[in-house]
Amino acid sequence: SFLVSLKYRQTRLRFAFTIGLGVTDAPDVEVVPVE
Repeated sequence: SFLVSLKYRQTRLRFAFTIGLGVTDAPDVEVVPVE
């Protein structure tokens, strides 16, 4: 079950990374000032 959970975490990380890239490419994020 350890291998399964490890694979699950890997796919989740990859999914989150893909979502992060999509969010970063969104124009709304660039307009929002973080200061």
